[in-house]
Amino acid sequence: TLHRRIDFLSVVDAGPPMVGEVRHWAAPLVPGLEGRAGVGMNSKEAVGASVDLVKALSNEVVAVIRDLVRVNPLIREQTQYFTTRVDVGNPYKLADFAAALTTASGTELQAVLEEADAAARLRKALDLIVKEREVSKLQAEIKESTEASLSKTQRDFMLHEQLKAIKKELGVEQDDKEALLAKFKQRVEEAVGMPDTAKKVVDEELAKLSLLERNSAEFNTSRSYLDWLTSLPWGKHTVDCLDVAKAKVTLDADHYGLDDVKDRILEFIAVGKLKGALTGRGKGNGKILCLVGPPGVGKTSIGKSVANALGRKFFRFSVGGLSDVAEIKGHRRTYVGAMPGKPIQSLKETGVCNPLILIDEIDKLGRGHQGDPASALLELLDPSQNDSFSDHFVDTPVDMSQALFLCTANVLDTIPAPLLDRMEVVRIAGYDLPEKVEIAERYLIPNAMHQAGLKPKPTPASDDNAHDDDADGETEKDAETQEAAAIAAAAAAVPAEVAAKLRIDESAVQALVRWHCREAGVRQLAQKIERICRKLALDVVRLQEASSNSSSNSNSSSSSWLPSSSSAAAAQTPSEKCGWVVSEDSLHEFVGQPLFTSDRLYEGGCPAGVVMGLAWTSMGGTSLYIEVAEVPGSPDGSGGRTKGKGATARNGNAMNGGGGFDDSSSGSEQEGGGDKGRGSLMTTGKLGEVMAESSQIAYTLARNFLNHRCVGHQDNPFLANARVHLHVPEGATPKDGPSAGVTMTTALLSLAMDKPTRADMAMTGEVSLTGKVLPVGGIKEKTIAARRAAITCLVLPAANRKDYLELPAYLKEGLEVHFADTYDDVYAVAFSEDPSGVFGSFDP
Repeated sequence: TLHRRIDFLSVVDAGPPMVGEVRHWAAPLVPGLEGRAGVGMNSKEAVGASVDLVKALSNEVVAVIRDLVRVNPLIREQTQYFTTRVDVGNPYKLADFAAALTTASGTELQAVLEEADAAARLRKALDLIVKEREVSKLQAEIKESTEASLSKTQRDFMLHEQLKAIKKELGVEQDDKEALLAKFKQRVEEAVGMPDTAKKVVDEELAKLSLLERNSAEFNTSRSYLDWLTSLPWGKHTVDCLDVAKAKVTLDADHYGLDDVKDRILEFIAVGKLKGALTGRGKGNGKILCLVGPPGVGKTSIGKSVANALGRKFFRFSVGGLSDVAEIKGHRRTYVGAMPGKPIQSLKETGVCNPLILIDEIDKLGRGHQGDPASALLELLDPSQNDSFSDHFVDTPVDMSQALFLCTANVLDTIPAPLLDRMEVVRIAGYDLPEKVEIAERYLIPNAMHQAGLKPKPTPASDDNAHDDDADGETEKDAETQEAAAIAAAAAAVPAEVAAKLRIDESAVQALVRWHCREAGVRQLAQKIERICRKLALDVVRLQEASSNSSSNSNSSSSSWLPSSSSAAAAQTPSEKCGWVVSEDSLHEFVGQPLFTSDRLYEGGCPAGVVMGLAWTSMGGTSLYIEVAEVPGSPDGSGGRTKGKGATARNGNAMNGGGGFDDSSSGSEQEGGGDKGRGSLMTTGKLGEVMAESSQIAYTLARNFLNHRCVGHQDNPFLANARVHLHVPEGATPKDGPSAGVTMTTALLSLAMDKPTRADMAMTGEVSLTGKVLPVGGIKEKTIAARRAAITCLVLPAANRKDYLELPAYLKEGLEVHFADTYDDVYAVAFSEDPSGVFGSFDP
């Protein structure tokens, strides 16, 4: 069948079948092939054709096809079929065949088909086939490179496998899986104290691991599980130090004060000495202590000292902000990257089953969608349950009863009651002035001098009692020794005349505590002392550089280079001016001006309507002033105060100025109500709900007490008619707690009677509506705050007498303390007169 090419011009009928208008191509002219069958004849055009060009192009196309067949064997069959069935000498068919061998785009192939001239068609086909040949060559090179790489990898793999087989036959090396199983079995044999339940789990897991392939994901999970399970220190423990005297020396060497904590630890050691061991296996043998106190008092650092005193390994982890139960109970083994919880990690890291574990910031536990860590700690911190603590990862009971747990917290309010019930609470109060000065002299100043390179490190008394018998401890000790030696060498470079004078005077430390660092702890005090030492170090270096420059210029013949005596005096550093002794007078040169300028808000005594109370915060004890004033423009038009029997004229404490407080004033306002008066109370100072309720109770008690118990004021209508504003200064600081009731009541009565209280008095306590004075907490912290403010008279609840008697003698020295059972006792001390009459019910 003869196929002819046509040009499609247009569509005549869309059909089906479709009918179109076409134009038939004329029979092609093939130069040099005249007379052959099926080849058209046109002698006039054939004479003008370039026969040589067509032949040359045809030969080149054939040559390129041969090269392509050698590079790409896939087209060999097509080429053989073409040469046997088609005339290779026909340039048109040769061009079409060459183009068909390529992977050119449809547009390029269509251009070859549409070309009517033989030479032009051969050129286009030649371009496509040459490009295809280059692509095939590049593909062949890539193939060879890949095969060479794979061949080398396969060769190395085979050689390694043969080497392993040879070593295995010789007994030199075992298979990786067999070596792993042997390692785990050896660990199980060495773990003498491993319980039977754990051994059963290990045996089952070893049998499972032996059947798994190394490349499977479950193999790695099982290996990780066995690694953790066999790495736990089953039955391993340190020998406890049962020497009470030696433990006391160790505790006293690192911390000053903290007698309650030290006594509790010494009691624990004494009981252990009588029993023969501090903790034993079984229910109820574990001990959990919770150290509660303000920041910077040494709660965390004393944990390390307790571990040294007991001769135990120490592990610390913080749970502040923790919201994931997995940190306590571990992850399920099905999770990627699963690990045990912190308690199990502590056993592996310390290598013993009886470490001292410090759980820091337990009052700041979080709670999120991943569970409640506080609830997870219930099992761990329960002496009757932690002998079989269950971790999600280990999935077998672990005895945690031999560990000693220490927890730290700033407050107890945020600790859940069930968790708090499992711990023995030991309160750590803040330090007062003498204690801070002693701590600075013993620890802070020597350490700061050492860190600044001014003096060598002092040798602590606890070095002789250290229990660092392991290799890690020796390595750490060597590193500390090298660092101390380097600092000692630097300290030796300090001039001898300077080193002999260099010190911080006790007066400077006292000034720091009184006017710069009024915190309960000593963290800010340590920062200030470090700042002083850094400035001293800077002055020492400047002196050394100045001496070096002077010696280098001493040989100069010109004296103009030498500074004059006046300029040298002007260039003196603060340390040189004070003779290298930091005293109270020169303290401002090193730490700046004092942050506090007075111990009291009101010097010389409080005016009427103002009473000084005492408060406890997470930062320690502090003074808390209660201010009460009358709001101008009372409902009766006379400022709420009428002159006459039982009332006194008052003009010194009233709020002056035009206008007054309208109903939109900030704070809360309580109406007195009733037919006899429209008095009200407004409170400000960012008071919490508990303190706001205390102010309402105090207001009701003050109105009742004024009309029934105050001598000469039974008919005083002030509180019944006046609008009273109660404010607690430092309004930006939130305040809450049930300990300001007596102070608020006294301030209200002081304003109503226009009579100030004692100038040297401070008080604390809560009141009831019937006038009972209720106990409060933080007596030691409040007493320290009172002494700091130079208060000599304290009014405390009678129920807190036992707390006051437990205070050190130096805190109680020089104090006049009154214990109040009812508000009558408070009134008698505050206003120096006894109440009279019968305390009746409130009658508005």
